[in-house]
Amino acid sequence: MAAKTHDELVKAVTDGDVLQVLLAELSGDTCDVNALYVFKDKKGNDWKAPPLVVAAYMGHTELVQSFVDRADIDVNGIDDEEKTALMVAATENRLDAVKSLLANDKIQVNRVDDYGETALFKAAEKGKIPVVRELLAYPGIQVHIANKGDQTPLMVAAENGHVNTLKLFLDRPEDAPEVKHPALYAACVGGKPKVVDMLLNERNDMDINYVNSDGDTPLIAAAEDGNVDTVRLLLAHPDVHVDVQGSAQQTALTKAAMYGYLEVVDLLLAAGADTSLVDKNDDTCLDIAIKDENYAVAVALLATGMPLSNIHHQDKLVLEWVAPHLTDDVALALLRLDLPCVVDANGGTVATREDHSFSWTTFLDSHVPVDSALRVRVVQTLLASASDDLVREFAYAKDQHGRAALQVTDAATRDVLNGLLFFCGRYELFDGPAIHVSATAVVVHAYDHGVFRQVFREFADDESGQLDKAGFQACGRILGTTVSSESSKQQKVVVDDGAEFDLWDKDNSGWLSEAEYLRYCDQLYGGKLKVAMKFMRHQDEYAREVATRTGLDTQFVLGLLPMLPQQTVHDHVQTLTLHDLPMSKYPNVLVMPAADRSLEDIFLKERPNDNQIRSMLHEVAEGLAHLHSHGIVHGDLKKLNVLRVRHHMRLIDMDAATPMGQPIGAKFSSGSLPPELFHKLQSDDECAQYTAYWTNACDPDTWAKVQPRSGYVVKTFHSDDVAAPETLPYKRVRASPAIDVWAFGALMYQMYSGVELVPTDVNQDVVDDDGGIQRAATWTPDDLSTRIANKVSNPLARDLVSKLLVVDPESRMSVKAMLAHPYFHVQFNVDSAAVLAKLDTLSNQVTSGFQSLEARLDDVIELNKETLKALGQAKQDLMRGIFEATEVAIPTSFVLLPVNLATARRNDDDDDNGDDDPEDTFETITKFLHDDVLDMGRSFMQALQDNKPIGRALKIVAPGQPLFLYLIDEVKGEPVVPTTPNSIYPIRIDTKSPDYMQFMSAAMPYIQTGIRLLQGVQTISRFAACLGLPVDTSLVRTARSKLEHATKTSSVFDFDLVQSAVETQQESGHGAPVQHIRGAALRELERFFRAFDKDKDYAGLCRTYAANGQALWTTKGTIETLAQTQQTATAAKPVAATSKAKTGSQVYAQMLAGYERSDGHIDTATEMRESSPPRNVPPMPPRAKTEKELPAHPPCCAFM
Repeated sequence: MAAKTHDELVKAVTDGDVLQVLLAELSGDTCDVNALYVFKDKKGNDWKAPPLVVAAYMGHTELVQSFVDRADIDVNGIDDEEKTALMVAATENRLDAVKSLLANDKIQVNRVDDYGETALFKAAEKGKIPVVRELLAYPGIQVHIANKGDQTPLMVAAENGHVNTLKLFLDRPEDAPEVKHPALYAACVGGKPKVVDMLLNERNDMDINYVNSDGDTPLIAAAEDGNVDTVRLLLAHPDVHVDVQGSAQQTALTKAAMYGYLEVVDLLLAAGADTSLVDKNDDTCLDIAIKDENYAVAVALLATGMPLSNIHHQDKLVLEWVAPHLTDDVALALLRLDLPCVVDANGGTVATREDHSFSWTTFLDSHVPVDSALRVRVVQTLLASASDDLVREFAYAKDQHGRAALQVTDAATRDVLNGLLFFCGRYELFDGPAIHVSATAVVVHAYDHGVFRQVFREFADDESGQLDKAGFQACGRILGTTVSSESSKQQKVVVDDGAEFDLWDKDNSGWLSEAEYLRYCDQLYGGKLKVAMKFMRHQDEYAREVATRTGLDTQFVLGLLPMLPQQTVHDHVQTLTLHDLPMSKYPNVLVMPAADRSLEDIFLKERPNDNQIRSMLHEVAEGLAHLHSHGIVHGDLKKLNVLRVRHHMRLIDMDAATPMGQPIGAKFSSGSLPPELFHKLQSDDECAQYTAYWTNACDPDTWAKVQPRSGYVVKTFHSDDVAAPETLPYKRVRASPAIDVWAFGALMYQMYSGVELVPTDVNQDVVDDDGGIQRAATWTPDDLSTRIANKVSNPLARDLVSKLLVVDPESRMSVKAMLAHPYFHVQFNVDSAAVLAKLDTLSNQVTSGFQSLEARLDDVIELNKETLKALGQAKQDLMRGIFEATEVAIPTSFVLLPVNLATARRNDDDDDNGDDDPEDTFETITKFLHDDVLDMGRSFMQALQDNKPIGRALKIVAPGQPLFLYLIDEVKGEPVVPTTPNSIYPIRIDTKSPDYMQFMSAAMPYIQTGIRLLQGVQTISRFAACLGLPVDTSLVRTARSKLEHATKTSSVFDFDLVQSAVETQQESGHGAPVQHIRGAALRELERFFRAFDKDKDYAGLCRTYAANGQALWTTKGTIETLAQTQQTATAAKPVAATSKAKTGSQVYAQMLAGYERSDGHIDTATEMRESSPPRNVPPMPPRAKTEKELPAHPPCCAFM
């Protein structure tokens, strides 16, 4: 629309100067008062409008009137937005101008602008009450003209909160009620609670459930607007309909959820809003809240018990999205949708769920923004009544990265889990029978999860709170990683703690933080330390155990480990029950390093030879000498009180130890006491005197131990006795070394004769069968001499025992003289000494070579027959519990890995193919060997022992992920990784195959022993080379340490346990001989290799033999080298250490059934092979294809 130019007129109108307007018109220029001119509005913007409109806008009443009075004026003239003078006057509240305009009979009062708005609409919108009143009084006014947005003046007044303006419309009697109802909806849209309050509480003509053209009600509008006060007013009305579905079938609750109005959601839920209604897309209000990322609202809706249609949203769990807003109840509800394990309703057993989505570990992950206090409360609630097995499953549930929940959670939650898992929140007591149970003590194994932090804080610097090298070494001495300077020359440093400190001091600051030290302990010990806990009945014996150890060297006497305060332990022990024993009766607790075995177990199970017995007895004697040098008599020396700890014998049970010259015998084992510690009751009076002494002074168990037998008693007394000596019918014996010397002689006698000096019970107390206690009390030199001569064949041992078991204590030799006896100083001939010297020299060379191995990976390792002999013996020791035959036609040493190393390097050389980073793959392999395989072995054997399903134990990779079988070069101690692209090795094993369980059951013994045959340096270096990683990195060094730890801690497979389980499984109850079970497992393995290695390639390995006839598998080149070389070398010997679900016994029973012929007889050839004794076998030519073909059997597996 074109505008004219007339500066004088524009200025005169703008100023409101009537005279100047007239003068402008009289000027020579053409002047049209109805035309458009360019004016400036109040904001300085150009505005094309006729003079009358501008005058009305400016409020120039006199000028407006002068224009209106003119016959040629167009009172309905419009500006560039089609606004008339009446419209702008109404908008600007120019009442006089409005009146002047309305007085003109040509005025079009109902004219609309571009937006369809009338003058009345604009006055109502602005709340201009005088103008609205004036317009409403105009005879021709049309009150309810709607604009293009379908709003009327009444509605716009309501929406903008103009209460009094709105009343002008509502009070019009000529309007029907339905015309007024939209006012409430409009007020709700505008979020005007004052208007809503007025409409609902001052009037009775409002329809609270009015529905607009889209189907929405005032409540839906208020919810969409999010005004809490408006919603509250509407919900307070008794007639309101909460669940009306409006546009898109969405309710008020849906609208509030969509826009994230949490308070409105809470009000609607409190009013009983139906959460189950869905919109046109079948989405509930919860679905919409999650999709629109209104997670606080989602939590509020979940709190009502709304079902969650999908626990995932986009790429994460809903639990993770809503984490910052979680409440206890909602967290529990979400977790229960996706638990990692469940309890069987019938049997009560705990079963792992394989199809869960890791909600539990996600919730516990400290990186997920869950409030720590809430996380603690939820864990406490969820596990409040859980069984120990269930708590353990939850605590050790793995996340998608293979990390245990206990590892990834925050410290507060970890403390709670530890409190539920462990005694005193720290000690993870072992399942199974106790190590020792007696009337006075119970000893069990446990894992201590808090000792590392305790020793760190004990030796950390007070100011910095960090650990220097000296403190690090002190911690090592406490934990047993190093030995003290007083240790004998035979002992070795287990860990070079100085070098370890330097390795872990990443920034070379000379300090380790607590977190760094705990990570070091995680690597070295697996985050926990195996300990023995001794629960003691009597406080005085506990005090004596502690006090006696003060100042003693832990290399001779088993030391105590730091532990929690006794009061804390005492409080927790009140509710502890172990093996149906209430431990409140044993409130005094000691914590000691866990031992390998007691001398009793070594004697019974390992059948040590003469040299081994001599070595062990020498260490026991050194321990006694150490005690005696400190003025202490042990007082209860027996095989059960000698333990092997880190390959050395240590004395334990110091609760009977007594300072020399003090009364001894308050605690005893009568089977090891000398004659002077017994007394013959001479009369009834003495018997009565003895009985009276113990009356009311002991419990039934103690009286059963001390009561007279055949008239004899031990010269004992109760430890709190302060009465005069005459209260007993004998004098108390004073502690002297001679008492320990006799006990040592009795121990040595049994070690060589195989029988006890006198018969004893399980507590090593003399039994009175056939006069045993009388014999113990009345030994004569002749009786002893005869007994020793008849039972001890070794002349040196016989001579020493005869000088120890002497009736007269004064005539017994001292421990110092005992150590000087020729028995402990067997001489070697010159040739043997020379050989040993050469071996020592060679050992040093080998050690030096290993230290530089990382720089020289391609060096040839020279081996000889001595090495082969040592390795053969090592393998025979490992495989003794698996099979006895030396003529095994297939390799039996292999390792399983979760990756194919043969292709890993080629993949890494490709362009971006999405494969894992080599370092990540390397860490995956290390963790798999260090954690998963070892856990699998332990879980498998435990399941076998408990006759539980073994499926869970065998699932060590993610569902569907394959495993790869690598053969082990048994001489080099490393897995074989083929370099040819088409090699069938490593063999891919499909873990989803129905035959996977049977194969793994058969392969389990070989998997566990295979781990123990690996050499840490060679294996890790081979892995690194396959992945293209340099070997001189902290990553590789750490991996090597972990693998060496794994080789020392892998399980030993026990086919006797399998036999017992099968015997229980079979209905006949007769079971099967162990060799038959071993044979069945071996045949299963033979069929596997026949299926996948038909050409008997065996990854290039061939069979050779050690001197003991043990088959060894290595490369052809190594066999040729062995045949040619005459050099001597020492080999590192592995260190021995510690559909429908099927049980292990069922699997073995099935294999056994396949092992038997249909007529019930056993395959004779297999039986002969399994039961034949080891023998020397001539070396085979280094070609696997010279093996005889095995009998044909159908393959057991279909892994490809």
